[in-house]
Amino acid sequence: MLNAFDADVMQDVRRCLNRQLVCNALGKAIQWPAGVRPTAVRVHRFTPRPGGNFDFEYNISLSGTNAGGTKLFARCPTFPETVDTLCKPAEVTPQGARNVLVNIAELNATVHSMDRDPAFAQFPLCADGAEMADRIARLYSKKDGNEHTAGPGLTCKPVSFRRGRRFVMRYRESGETPSPRAWAGKCYADDRGKKQSKKHRRIAKHLASLDGQSVRAARLVGYDPELKMVITEWDAREVSSDTLAPNTTLARRMAEVLAAIQSVPVDDLRAVRPERYWNTALNWYHCIDALCPQLSSQANAMLMQLDYARRFSAPPRPVVVHGDFYESQILVQRPGVESCDATPSPTTLLDLDTLAAGDPCIDLGNALAHQLLWCLEHKQDVAQFTLLARELLETYETLTSPVDEGALVYYWAATLFRAGAIHAFRDRTSPYVQALWSMVEPVLRRGKDVIAADRPNPIADRPAGRT
Repeated sequence: MLNAFDADVMQDVRRCLNRQLVCNALGKAIQWPAGVRPTAVRVHRFTPRPGGNFDFEYNISLSGTNAGGTKLFARCPTFPETVDTLCKPAEVTPQGARNVLVNIAELNATVHSMDRDPAFAQFPLCADGAEMADRIARLYSKKDGNEHTAGPGLTCKPVSFRRGRRFVMRYRESGETPSPRAWAGKCYADDRGKKQSKKHRRIAKHLASLDGQSVRAARLVGYDPELKMVITEWDAREVSSDTLAPNTTLARRMAEVLAAIQSVPVDDLRAVRPERYWNTALNWYHCIDALCPQLSSQANAMLMQLDYARRFSAPPRPVVVHGDFYESQILVQRPGVESCDATPSPTTLLDLDTLAAGDPCIDLGNALAHQLLWCLEHKQDVAQFTLLARELLETYETLTSPVDEGALVYYWAATLFRAGAIHAFRDRTSPYVQALWSMVEPVLRRGKDVIAADRPNPIADRPAGRT
């Protein structure tokens, strides 16, 4: 087992999770514009990182501005690199705060805005619409040998930001009637994007060769080494399926995508070891044990059950696994958009940078667990979850082969445990914890029967518990 986290560091982490303390510290440490002050802090994301570090994403309510609020990011303990202890004046725009980078001794944390992450000196260029229009045109010219001129400036919207690691920007043509073309740029803190773009090209070629072509990868435009950015093109008439109400059609599409991914030759993909998922569960258990004592005994009981279950899955024939597969990873045509013919539009797969070789139940278990989270987000009941999960699993097994149930229940239950622990620290979704955790024991005990059509509600009549 992994050791628990350092006690002194966890004291600092508790301070970083103290919303009122953080709010007061941000008010004192940051030079806000005149009349602007933080009034409330909510934790949007909390993540233990390698090396005993912890990342935070805060939603900050602001007074005295039309912006209403902003996001700020923190790393605890502070960066070893030199950071100005006297922060430069912050800017507050409709897109959020800018120019924030400060060490706060009271929290032992470095706090920054998106544009001042020390790992991403390229962020200002990535957020410049005219600059990106020119760079994308040059990548198209390099790709097909034809001259492409930059169109109008692009609108730029950050849609995902993981401090110190990566961020994603979405771009669309500006103007009153922009074309349906849109682009996503994923930036990394290192140069792994070059290798990822080659992997993307190989996977996309294989998916295009499959009969029916019902699954495709987002179209690769190219890799910009200066920005460390992989740029893909997508159709703005497509939406992430997690924005739609959960339904069986989307569940079937997820199964089709999984089957398509796993048909790709493994070749030189790195192998993902089962111990990785066990170590992740241990890390989250230690966070719960140190920071949420009211949940510790419940988490410990589930961890022992998972430890027992992980011994009963046979080593599989490795297949290509996505590594982070759930409903947010696929794009489908926006409802109400007319198709040119009667053929359903393909499902577009995102985030190919996490692909690896491993147990097929890694992705399947993750997808089944997230079906419940998806239903919770859309205020749908457990009966709807069992319907979706059954549709996903049955379609998947029809397209591939029956799964190793021992492996399935382990990865499914491990994801439910991890998801519950993650959301225990998030202000908006902490009420989901007990709904997620109350499925762990039934999944481990009953396996696929937990979603069988003739079975009772697997978590009926259970107390909600404290979150």
